[in-house]
Amino acid sequence: MRNLIYTGVLFSMLLSCDRDSVKTVDPNFAIESVMYIYVNDDAGKNLIGTANYNEETIKVTYEEPSSPSQDKKYVLLTDLNGNKFIKLFLNLGSHDSLSSTTLVKWNENNQDLLRAEISKNNNSAIVEKVYLGDDLICPDRDHMTVTLIK
Repeated sequence: MRNLIYTGVLFSMLLSCDRDSVKTVDPNFAIESVMYIYVNDDAGKNLIGTANYNEETIKVTYEEPSSPSQDKKYVLLTDLNGNKFIKLFLNLGSHDSLSSTTLVKWNENNQDLLRAEISKNNNSAIVEKVYLGDDLICPDRDHMTVTLIK
């Protein structure tokens, strides 16, 4: 009797699965949404890691119209010269969106709004350009490293 019950449950589960409801993910789907940001003062001194620009004060938020803003993470790195910078994962927006917004709050008094232009197709989602306000700071995907002067 127990085997009959198990068989019935298994059979009903198989019948309830709809092939159209199962979404598959292409393992070769390419995502390029990273940019690298150095923050310097007017004299060229690196500010990342100082009291006003450290891991406790920096917050990265994605602006998504379909859901409330959510804090997203970044990676704090050090280059070969000892200068700290952040590796920022830009918002890719919704499935059909070709632009997105990422807010970087450096501290309570300083923030930057980044807008990304994205090319999407069945095989990829790639950030093509990045704007800081109205200023183009990353003109193409081969130039995704910037230095901001604060």
